[in-house]
Amino acid sequence: MCYRGTADLTPITSFAAWNLLAQQFTRPATAVVLLLYGAHLMSDLQKFFLLFAGTISVLLSANLARADPINWVNETNQLSEADFVKLVTPLSFILNAGAITPNIDGEVYESGATESANANASIQAFVGYGNAGTNPLIDTSWIWFAATWYGQVGNNDQYRAQFTAPAYNGTYAYTYRFSVDSGSTFTAADSDGAGSNAGLTFDSSQLGTMTVVNGLSVPDSADTFALLLIACGAIAFRLLLPPR
Repeated sequence: MCYRGTADLTPITSFAAWNLLAQQFTRPATAVVLLLYGAHLMSDLQKFFLLFAGTISVLLSANLARADPINWVNETNQLSEADFVKLVTPLSFILNAGAITPNIDGEVYESGATESANANASIQAFVGYGNAGTNPLIDTSWIWFAATWYGQVGNNDQYRAQFTAPAYNGTYAYTYRFSVDSGSTFTAADSDGAGSNAGLTFDSSQLGTMTVVNGLSVPDSADTFALLLIACGAIAFRLLLPPR
């Protein structure tokens, strides 16, 4: 039996629970070690192999999700660049690792699409986070979550979303991205407004700030490498053991 951490003593004994926990880690290597450690706790060799397969699945899923290219159109003045997008509120918050964020709101305006008091099918919205100081337009490690239409603010559509905070302590940036062409291209938002309207530019220094506390310390590359070596040793050792 293992536990989620010092703050949450909910026991984790199943593959599904381990898989869910591993997905909260932003570093695939740590997810691998976490799942392998869970496998080590299992007494059944068959369960071990299931967890090992789950480990590979988590790693591949994380890599595929991050490898999926986002076609950004900020500052291109293409027709698919949204007229106006903005991260509205909150602009900063502090929360425990693994906790659910407060509601995060963003707005989009697109002439002929957002004026009516309902959602437009061609508009998609996502809220995402990445390491502090990074630019989502060029940093593919950002993680994104779908947002839903929440209401009308003048001619703008307002969207709202929450997500689970990462397991690592630290400061992260977050913001919205909007598509006005059903997901083919995206316009990144900041806190003072971005888009194709006159005078608007995306500024990666004007994003939200999320501070995560009471979680895990971020390992350096040497720590991660050591953990992977331990995990590989655990695999070899577990395979040598007779079934129980």
